[in-house]
Amino acid sequence: MTGLRPRTLTEYAGLLWRKKLFILLITAVVLLATWIVIKRVPDIYEARALLVVVGLRGDEGGLTVATEISLITKQLESRTMLESLIRQHGLYQGLSREAQVGQMLKALKLETRMRGYSPDLPEAVALSFRYPDAAVTQRVLNDVVLLFTGTNELIGRQTAEEARTIETKIAKMEGQLRQQRMQRRTSSPTIDPRTVRAERLAAAATVESLKDRQFAFKRQIEDQQREIAEQQKLVKSAPPAKENGAQGVLLVRKAELDGQLKDYATQYTDKNPKVMQARSQQQEVNRQLEQLNASAEGAEGQAATAEARELRALQRDLSRLQTELEVTERELNRRSESLMEMPVVGPSTAMTAVPVDGGGRPGMAEMNYLQNRYVSLLDKHDRMQMDLSAPIERGVAPFRLIDPPNLPIAPTGPNRTKLKLFALALALASGLGAAAIIEGPRLRMIQDERDAEYFLGVPVVGFIPETLTPDERGHQRRLLLTRRMVLLGLAVVAVPLLVILIYQSGVIQQIAFR
Repeated sequence: MTGLRPRTLTEYAGLLWRKKLFILLITAVVLLATWIVIKRVPDIYEARALLVVVGLRGDEGGLTVATEISLITKQLESRTMLESLIRQHGLYQGLSREAQVGQMLKALKLETRMRGYSPDLPEAVALSFRYPDAAVTQRVLNDVVLLFTGTNELIGRQTAEEARTIETKIAKMEGQLRQQRMQRRTSSPTIDPRTVRAERLAAAATVESLKDRQFAFKRQIEDQQREIAEQQKLVKSAPPAKENGAQGVLLVRKAELDGQLKDYATQYTDKNPKVMQARSQQQEVNRQLEQLNASAEGAEGQAATAEARELRALQRDLSRLQTELEVTERELNRRSESLMEMPVVGPSTAMTAVPVDGGGRPGMAEMNYLQNRYVSLLDKHDRMQMDLSAPIERGVAPFRLIDPPNLPIAPTGPNRTKLKLFALALALASGLGAAAIIEGPRLRMIQDERDAEYFLGVPVVGFIPETLTPDERGHQRRLLLTRRMVLLGLAVVAVPLLVILIYQSGVIQQIAFR
């Protein structure tokens, strides 16, 4: 008898029904072990922080900030930084070094939000960290935020140091200029007409180039002002934005609290401290949302629209163009004055020898070089002083912390309801699977009249009942009781073994923190 007799679903259901106690025992063992593991899974708290990018000066400034964000991101992903945070805060005790770094990479998230208009430049950076301890979660995220605020301080220190270096160069240049003027007063050098003519031609060409730049900047400013006027009309006609960044954060928090209350409703009563705390937080969030909705009118409502953001970008570009025009006009005035001070020589002027100073350069050419260098250093020093006086507006401090790392009050995970449903499904599958393994070999044996008719090919005429003596019936009852006690003992022993096996496999943890 190597084949299987065809059976209906009713017959299979009857087979399982005969094994109902065995199936319930296996299901109860697996379910109990899995629920113990679920109970040991710690609550996870999530701290969040939000930084905005400010003071972008055109595309170049935006690309510079994008580069800084990329460098900080790579630094956060580096093994050295992760191991430093793990050692400093004592994270993931009991795991190997590789496992600690892997858990840290999963728990620490950095998201760069791009602005919704062209060109696509970074507008905000959202940070989050998840860990079983709420206080540790906040401290770790504080250290991560220091990387961004430290970048602000580093850029400010570098700018201040460069400004001091330029001041030193300016002082040295002033001394050289005074020395050159004293030499020119004490000596009366003869002039080479060809040298003077070449210098005048070069200065005149520089003046013409500066005039062309001045004209180009004026045209660009006029075009920019027209675009700003048109954009202002769009901003006035656009519907006010209903939400800002703070409203978005509050709405997310409100959704989280609603979900927690729904989850608590299935587990606790209304007098439970967790339910009361969640309801008080929900009332506070609703109150803040009402205040924001009441104040988000007029210009404040329009400030968060895409048209308003585009208008601010155009105004920043206009300010940059006006600054460059002012610098160009100052340079043009200085070059024009220098050109007027040069001696005028005609084609008939006789050539005479020119005294040469120690450096091998004619005195007038060196004087012009020092003056041009001095003016360039002054302009650069002025720009740096403006940057240091307004670091946020000028892009020296590009990151502004809007939402500092919070101390999580309620856990964000795991979803224990989902885990318990998974445990129930796993337990039922285990019970049915164990019953199928036991009953499978018996399906090839003759157990009733239908098996006899199928395998032997002869009809069943009658049944002979089994007749047992009182001693035999007592022996069977004792044997059945012994088997049940043995199964019950095995079930008791199997529970802790299954707990260890399920916990070591990490299946529940992976589902909980996925």
